[in-house]
Amino acid sequence: MHTKIIIPGEITFVFGILLISFAIPLMVNAEFGISTISSLPFVLSRIWNQISFGIWNPLFQVGLLILLLAITKRFKSGYLISIVLSVFFGMSIELFTQALSGLPSEFWERILYFVFSFGIM
Repeated sequence: MHTKIIIPGEITFVFGILLISFAIPLMVNAEFGISTISSLPFVLSRIWNQISFGIWNPLFQVGLLILLLAITKRFKSGYLISIVLSVFFGMSIELFTQALSGLPSEFWERILYFVFSFGIM
């Protein structure tokens, strides 16, 4: 008899956030472009480099949430969870950016980084 392995959705969700927050700095190291949602925080981190890419991500996402609140004029308790998750996402990006900072940067290696990160995304 086959038994199904059941993994709670929360665990897979956190695992997904960690995978994406690993893929984004890897894509940045490849220097072939990054995902659309991360492009504005990335550019802001290059313009104002006192604030890192990982910190710009939750700032940008909270800014989008404030814009949503201004447009809809409604607050839902789930928005607080999205703020916590955006901070977790940003800190994960920060961690993986530091961890991947010493990667070699030969052209063929950058191609591998891009292909691998694209596959994860």
